[in-house]
Amino acid sequence: MTKEHFDGVESIRIRLMDRLTGPFTRLMIRPMPEVALLDQGSCSAIIRGHRINQIVPIMGGSRSCYYSEKKPSGWKPESFRDSLWASRYVGKTQDVCSTLAIPVGHVKLDTLDKLQFWVEGYTPWSTEAVASWFRERDTGAWLTVMRVYKIDPVNFGSADSLGMGRVAPFIARGIRPIIDDESWSRTLEELDAMVSSRDEKKRGEELDLKSRMDNLKTWNSSVPEGYEITDFRRWEKLLQRKKNLVFHGVPGTGKTYVGKAFARWVVGGDRRRLETVQFHPGFAYEDFIQGLRPVSVKGQVRYELTDGLFLRYCKMAAGDRENPYVFFIDELNRASLPRVFGELNFLLEYRDESISLSGGGIPFSIPPNLYILATMNEADRSVSSIDQAMIRRFSFVHLKPNYGAIEAYFAKYGFNSAPLVTLLKEINEAVSAEEVQMGISFFMQDGEYLPELLADIWVGEVEPYLKESFYGHPESFQLYRWEAVRERLNPIKRP
Repeated sequence: MTKEHFDGVESIRIRLMDRLTGPFTRLMIRPMPEVALLDQGSCSAIIRGHRINQIVPIMGGSRSCYYSEKKPSGWKPESFRDSLWASRYVGKTQDVCSTLAIPVGHVKLDTLDKLQFWVEGYTPWSTEAVASWFRERDTGAWLTVMRVYKIDPVNFGSADSLGMGRVAPFIARGIRPIIDDESWSRTLEELDAMVSSRDEKKRGEELDLKSRMDNLKTWNSSVPEGYEITDFRRWEKLLQRKKNLVFHGVPGTGKTYVGKAFARWVVGGDRRRLETVQFHPGFAYEDFIQGLRPVSVKGQVRYELTDGLFLRYCKMAAGDRENPYVFFIDELNRASLPRVFGELNFLLEYRDESISLSGGGIPFSIPPNLYILATMNEADRSVSSIDQAMIRRFSFVHLKPNYGAIEAYFAKYGFNSAPLVTLLKEINEAVSAEEVQMGISFFMQDGEYLPELLADIWVGEVEPYLKESFYGHPESFQLYRWEAVRERLNPIKRP
């Protein structure tokens, strides 16, 4: 690793002999979870306010916390990416030192963007916790890449009582690398690769959707009846271009059913990479992006800034950038979108950009492998249509009543679909506006029991909908009440 790799990197080359002796008098106290990872070889970098220029022994303490509050009483599990794992170290200290760290290179973290890149790649800390600490500093920070060695234990007493002071000179014995030479060479190669690709556009993440999904094309079992794989491929092109796609149409056209099926196809059936949320009038920015939430600590209630659903999912997708992730929003226009989306309005259109959130933290961006799918109901008078600014940020797929889906569904049970399809087409030609046409889902839920339930479905579900569709035209509504259409629908029953 050389300084030419990019600005801010300085190198120290050390050749370790069979035995290393000397007065290592400066002891470094680090939070116990981080030291545990150093001991396992899972962590190979340390962030501090200054460079580490010398070989240092490292011990774990319980109150050493550099990342969350100005005057912390101790580190917090949520300061780590794996908070559940970190919680087991609460209140623990070490009495002996068995870890020796040798710095092999430094990275100057003078911006939050650069800090995020290195924190995610080489430390166990959460980027939010480090960013909180970083904002309190005027001089930036340093990330030191470390080669970590085990040594025979040396007793220095309780880490919490030592602070960051000096200890008596000692001789390090039994030195052996925690990561073997071959694995360490691979680690440095990975570091070099990350550095070399740092200035490439989005670090090679601008792979299009097609290249990421080539291995998923055979996963066709989720294509709904009445649709073809060619429909999915056409929608895929729209999603690839815009990354945000809305299925819209009248109620009963299967927007949610078809949209979820397409979402599962995009992620190859991996439900871990599909998150679903339904919008409603009470849904807010605090639920979606971030907001203050009450937390009880030792009987006292305080408010902490907490990630919302979308922000948490973005972080999940960012940790697995080789695979597509889908965030599915049902009933998109039932919430106040400017109120819910906030800064996301900017990022939906400018996917290459990042922006600071109102609650603080490092600049936020939507990972390139995260796609937004949504549904929108055109007939609901209780909500308003989305504005032109939001329309510009999405591609739209209009789902009309799919009579072929009814035909395929009825065929499974040996029903005659022709009478119902003929009647539905007649009704939809008679209504005054396309957005109040009648969908098909009323008749695709009851399987073999449909003929016996048809009268109840028509009176209890279809008629209330038709009354709204023929609003102001009561004579048309009367033509399609159950008493008027009953005989026309009798032939759907099995022979």
